[in-house]
Amino acid sequence: MDHTPGVAAVILYEHALLGEGIATRLRAEVGVNVVLACMRDSGAVLTALGLIPRVVVFERCGQPAELALAELAPQAELIDISTVVGRGPVSPNEVTGFERILRALRPARVPAPAPSPDVREGAVSG
Repeated sequence: MDHTPGVAAVILYEHALLGEGIATRLRAEVGVNVVLACMRDSGAVLTALGLIPRVVVFERCGQPAELALAELAPQAELIDISTVVGRGPVSPNEVTGFERILRALRPARVPAPAPSPDVREGAVSG
């Protein structure tokens, strides 16, 4: 199952300011299309997950969200932002957590194929 072109991430938030802040930063740093939905609006969550994103960033809001998300979005990498975002000054863990989101969204680098052994640099057959 492929994700919808252009919809790279879904952010499921409990606090709108946090969700919007993460979305703004992802759009600026990675240039991806991000869809937001409030965790407490099940219809919005189902609609957003129906876009088949590569990454789902979610803020835990009391219930075991990760289990349900794994079933609803099996293709997505799930990132629980509530485990790395604190209240107060930014900690190194918060930066590391955001880097995990960035790594998940950046395209994988595929190494260039190695030239075949019978091809020599500058050699012309003919």
